[in-house]
Amino acid sequence: MGSEPKILTESESDAVPALYGMVDHVAITMDGNGRWARKRNRPRTFGHRRGAQVAFDIVKYAERLGVKVVTLYAFSYENWQRSAEEVGFLMEILLPETIKKASKYAEESNIRINVIGELDPLPKGVRNQVEEAIRRTENNTGMVLNFAISYSGRREILAAVEAIVQARLDGRLTGPVTDEDAFAAYLQTVGLPDPDLHIRCGGVNRLSNFMLWQMAYTELYAPDILWPDFTEADFDDAVRHFMKQPRKYGKVHEE
Repeated sequence: MGSEPKILTESESDAVPALYGMVDHVAITMDGNGRWARKRNRPRTFGHRRGAQVAFDIVKYAERLGVKVVTLYAFSYENWQRSAEEVGFLMEILLPETIKKASKYAEESNIRINVIGELDPLPKGVRNQVEEAIRRTENNTGMVLNFAISYSGRREILAAVEAIVQARLDGRLTGPVTDEDAFAAYLQTVGLPDPDLHIRCGGVNRLSNFMLWQMAYTELYAPDILWPDFTEADFDDAVRHFMKQPRKYGKVHEE
């Protein structure tokens, strides 16, 4: 669940960088690329390319400020239903470019790349590239850059249940799985802390099948900003919002 932050006073809320140690994991849904492009009479691919650059800038900023994990919702399992033109651009051009750039930065900056989602539907070349980036950075000890690609929260939970059943059939699991940590060990995010903060741009306040188990107690922040317009200052605003929330986990917050 993460550590419980102190509640900021108004004067303290300006000193965001000094308080980032309380935010271990930030999950980001990069919404609004298509709307941003449409407002400029450009194709959706133009917005996606701009959004990828913003993502890279925000990841670098978060890493400098000491955030331990950043998860980017890059492509949902449901996104396969989009037009062949858009999916083709994302899979054949933008994703390979992004993984190459992220891998180079990760190797230079001691960042570990991780991926959650179902990689089998990806083009073989892209899948190999993703797996190579994971392998080349697996021993890095800095921030974890976690990409959600071809990802579905519901399918992840179903896969975990299937793995538990198979483990029981194989005799590797004998007792009941009634503990949350024991169940989480079968999820793709095993070893990562649950997100403290979820940022979803574009004024859309829903999870859209993103880490449904992991975000049970995550603070949700939905600014009315399209992702290609998101800045470091906006990231700071999101953290200020997080730091001002009493995280009770069902308990009574003591004033």
